[in-house]
Amino acid sequence: NGLSKVVLHLLDCIGSLCSGADGSTALHVAAGLSNSSDNVDDIYDKLFRSFSTLITKRDNNGFTVLHKWVEMGCKPVDDRAVDKGNLKILLEYFFNNYGAEAAKLMLATDVKAGNNPLHLLVATSASTVSEPIAVEIATRLTLLFKEKTASNLSQNHDRPWLMKNKNGDTPLLLAMRYKLEVLASCFLEHDPKDSLVASSEKENPDR
Repeated sequence: NGLSKVVLHLLDCIGSLCSGADGSTALHVAAGLSNSSDNVDDIYDKLFRSFSTLITKRDNNGFTVLHKWVEMGCKPVDDRAVDKGNLKILLEYFFNNYGAEAAKLMLATDVKAGNNPLHLLVATSASTVSEPIAVEIATRLTLLFKEKTASNLSQNHDRPWLMKNKNGDTPLLLAMRYKLEVLASCFLEHDPKDSLVASSEKENPDR
């Protein structure tokens, strides 16, 4: 479509150090660049090759590209929703081509709340009432993360679904606070025992 052609043309013309006033880059908004596009693969390939030096860059709030993508992915239909099929393609492209960086960004936290992408996914889902979408994204992210860190997980490698934010909440506990039972179950099934991690208030999910 027309937007796709404009994006591809801009990527040929602009430098790789462009960023917005809030510190965001073209990669932060990648999930929303190609809705209903027939050449989404071309756009993502061009985008990442043009902005590869910005893959791990954070905006002024400490949000990584994964933070922004999951946030955009949970936007309701009437709020400029991201095409969920394209988001799936974007996540798989990112993990398959930049696996090491993607795994590290799953553990990255923002400045204010100490939320990693899965924490933000839960919070955004709770505010937009889009739990089914969040479950789909969470499942995709956790599976991709496991694939890229399989050799390390057996050595107590950090797991984003077990990380605590500044309030002491793991993504699982946060999902239960918001009464998102299906999403909580999604996190719980990855580590049935280890997921019973107390928050700073010693609150366990089984209570």
